[in-house]
Amino acid sequence: MALQELIKMINLSVDCFELSIAQNYINENIDQISDNKHLLKRKSRELLEYLINQSSSIEPLNRYDFSLINSINSYEYKFDRHGLKVSVKNNIKLLLRPDIIQYLSKVAIILLEGMKVINTKKN
Repeated sequence: MALQELIKMINLSVDCFELSIAQNYINENIDQISDNKHLLKRKSRELLEYLINQSSSIEPLNRYDFSLINSINSYEYKFDRHGLKVSVKNNIKLLLRPDIIQYLSKVAIILLEGMKVINTKKN
């Protein structure tokens, strides 16, 4: 895939909140993307920086993170897609953590996978 096309796909995926797809693109081409991160949009650059720093240290979840998880599960229970979408938009870094899956309800996992925010399948 050409660099311009790859950058375009990553930016589009982040704009559409398809974070697992953007994460796959970045992980597959991490060196190429890191060298040309100035071509990414701001949110895509933040995602790149987060993914680079994620491997170095993962902090434990705090009280605020658990309250966000609880609100996501609450929106799922009420099937409030708007509230769920706002929570996803404001808490992208939390949802990219690998340990977050165990705290989400089954239906919330299904909804977030359908929105392509999280990916529970291993490559």
